[in-house]
Amino acid sequence: PPLASLPPTNKQILMDHFNEVVTDPEVRKEDVIRVAHDPAHGDRLYLNRYVVLQTSGTTGKVGYFLHDLAAWSATRPLLLARAPRSVKIRSFFYRIASGRTRVATFCATQGPFGLRAIFSLHAPGWENVFIRKEAFEITDPLPEHIRRLNEFRPHVLAGYASILAELAREQRDGRLRIAPELVGTGAEPLTPERRAEIARAFSATIVDVYGATEAIGIAAESDCGNLHLVEDACVLEPVDEQGRPVGEGAWGNKVYVTNLLNRVMPIIRYELADRVRFIPGGCTCGSPFTRIEIQGRPDDTLVLPGTEGRTVRVAPIPLIALLLEVPGIRESQVIQETDSRVRILLVPESPGPEEPIRQTVEARFTRYLRQSGASEAVTVGVECVRALERMPGGGKIRQIWNRSKGTEA
Repeated sequence: PPLASLPPTNKQILMDHFNEVVTDPEVRKEDVIRVAHDPAHGDRLYLNRYVVLQTSGTTGKVGYFLHDLAAWSATRPLLLARAPRSVKIRSFFYRIASGRTRVATFCATQGPFGLRAIFSLHAPGWENVFIRKEAFEITDPLPEHIRRLNEFRPHVLAGYASILAELAREQRDGRLRIAPELVGTGAEPLTPERRAEIARAFSATIVDVYGATEAIGIAAESDCGNLHLVEDACVLEPVDEQGRPVGEGAWGNKVYVTNLLNRVMPIIRYELADRVRFIPGGCTCGSPFTRIEIQGRPDDTLVLPGTEGRTVRVAPIPLIALLLEVPGIRESQVIQETDSRVRILLVPESPGPEEPIRQTVEARFTRYLRQSGASEAVTVGVECVRALERMPGGGKIRQIWNRSKGTEA
């Protein structure tokens, strides 16, 4: 049947019917969740053949997804094939003779998240020969990142756009001193402001990738600076609020994605709360793949008073990662209410004692802010609530929100 005749699905439906959705009868939801939260599992494959990934829960529910090994192994070559030719020649093939390419990736190293898995899980053998990789845990303090980067001196710098923008500020102020040839971003909207900030700080090619836990490589930026759909890996359908297709050039309220690679957990017309539009006409780079634009508002950066009169900026992604490390939380939101007051709202996963969760989150956040250089005057308050306010048009939760007047978020 035509794809559009099939009903759409979403995270709630797939999680409620997990054991019916997966095509391998050996896979059980309770085992997948256990593996996802088991630090000892590390970079091993589930049942020796599946990659387990977890979503960040911005739509109100954490999801667990499997990718079979054939699909996972195809993702890297597809994304590499779409990368700008100049980047591939300069950053990889040239160093086959001149030495190993050093790649630094900022990711959540303590959980089964997409960016970390792409970086480390089941990498082809040639990477160990030609590439030296370093993973930087996003919840480590910024001064530690700067020290390690100055020692490592990466040729390729990759990670979340908000963290790369903060590193660009450190480079501009002279504390960071590196010269990457390529800066790769993903998992967060790369706004024009963040792109300009990164470009000013690093004389590097910037390449953005659009993907999701459910479909890792949806679109990749080419030499022309446009995002092109990876049409041999997925189908993308921008639709309005009622799920009706929108015309070429028009913005959708959400998008349906179909993963053409994954056979263990079929993703067919899966709803993502992203606003996407197809750009009409061909592209100057000659690519036959459809050009797209993505419209998304990134989470805010906290701007807090620091020690010795400094101002400390805390990127949103490490704060989200800290919350994901605490079990028993279904939804969460971090709000900077004043210059020195941070309020955290939690929706518990199930009824039960709330105080242990509240105390754990308060202690972790306070410790992290102090390690990041925030003043002792900055206070953290944690409150358990029944529901969180959702953003209009898609229903996402604004996880990190700077409502403090007079601060630049």
